[in-house]
Amino acid sequence: MDTLFAQLNVDPIIILLAGGLLSLLGIYNIVKNGFTFLFWTLLLLLGFSGITYGLKEKGIELPPDMEDRFFSIVEPGKAVTREAMKSFCADVVAEEVGSSAWCQEQIRKPKSAWSASDAMTYADSCILQ
Repeated sequence: MDTLFAQLNVDPIIILLAGGLLSLLGIYNIVKNGFTFLFWTLLLLLGFSGITYGLKEKGIELPPDMEDRFFSIVEPGKAVTREAMKSFCADVVAEEVGSSAWCQEQIRKPKSAWSASDAMTYADSCILQ
């Protein structure tokens, strides 16, 4: 299945998103209509194959500051515990975009690491208010 996706010459993120959408659609219709089960199962498999291919080709990368925070909570090479993941998620959620903590974090980041969305949010939340 990977060779089919590779031949499409499409950005892997597009295949990943399409695979996710097909998977959700497949799950919904399998639950809703039992008589077309085979068709929707095949659609679901195609969707999951798209997700697998997209993740393998594109991967998921954490922003550098997020990676640093993750490894400050979870030691590299050690098993990830439930408590460590709860701590990391609480740390990420605590820093809401546009909050004063987020503004302070943006000040510490190099401007070259900012996205256009970050710059607009910073201007709106941190400068204009």
